Amino acid sequence: MISKCSMCNNCSEIYKNNKSIYNVDNLLFETKNFIVNVDSYPVAKNHILIIPKDHYTSFSNIEIEKTDELQCILTRLDITFDMSEYVIFEHGTNIVDDNKKICGNSIFHAHLHVIPKSNIDPNAAFSDLKLKKNKNIDDHSLKNDKNKYFLNVLKYDLPSKTNYLLLVNNKKYYCIPEEDIEGEITSQFFRKALAKKYNNGVYNWKDNDNFEKNKDLYKINMDLTLYEFKRNNTNWTPYRNVKLIRDNIIDIIKKEGREIDYYIAENDEEYMFFLKKKLKEECNEFIESLSFDEKKIKEECADILEVIDNILSSKNLSFDDIKEIKDQKNTKNGSFKKRYIAFTR
Repeated sequence: MISKCSMCNNCSEIYKNNKSIYNVDNLLFETKNFIVNVDSYPVAKNHILIIPKDHYTSFSNIEIEKTDELQCILTRLDITFDMSEYVIFEHGTNIVDDNKKICGNSIFHAHLHVIPKSNIDPNAAFSDLKLKKNKNIDDHSLKNDKNKYFLNVLKYDLPSKTNYLLLVNNKKYYCIPEEDIEGEITSQFFRKALAKKYNNGVYNWKDNDNFEKNKDLYKINMDLTLYEFKRNNTNWTPYRNVKLIRDNIIDIIKKEGREIDYYIAENDEEYMFFLKKKLKEECNEFIESLSFDEKKIKEECADILEVIDNILSSKNLSFDDIKEIKDQKNTKNGSFKKRYIAFTR
């Protein structure tokens, strides 16, 4: 938690005296690592914020192992609000200067804006942006594939640890590093663009006159979003687990006429995280199988070997490499066949 961060200070007030975060009037739901709120000053109907509970200055520096949790949040919003069209944006801050706005952002706690049932032409959204010579908006676009998660785009496609503007819609991702932008990015850059279309040009809630004129509209939009969320979540079942599955499972489930939510881990770091998570799962199942019959023990052991095989392959290693080291250790230190149990301090 950073003392100068207004969002962190807000979170500390929420949790003070063990008060539940559910006392926050505009809360939709929370997960282990994130708060999901209706924006207090929505620039369009269903304007939602995803806010990490721990302090990060941008979503690009959130640990990759939290990817699955964010995916679940967006899936829940999709089920609730129908995100066949949507706008997601962030003023990403990685290099902080307390004395000025960075990338049009003055709050240095990561917060992702999600607006279902909305759209904006990227050329219109970036119309006031001046890119450096020989750069254009399409240089920073990537087709929005449902199997390519945008957090991975941020972490692995940014050219360097930099500030950036992120815009995601149902067709493409746009992630523009600050180093490719001429001049200073105006405050509330994306709010201005969206307000022209959805809020009669009103974007600055900090202006007292604007706030007084529009406070009833802010309240109505918040209440409508909260009502729609409550109405569509009566039968919601949270994801109990997000895990790596075998390659043919998706096709098997689809052939059985069932549905499954999934995406593809396209980078090595995320893939390795889920392999390690899978190894723990399979080892626990193997330990439990020891009280069952021989067939069950063999099956669980085979699953462990399959995960290990994939880990070795991802590191360009083989079982032969491991067996050689195993034999060397046995020669030097012995095996476990004599069943010695030691007391250690």
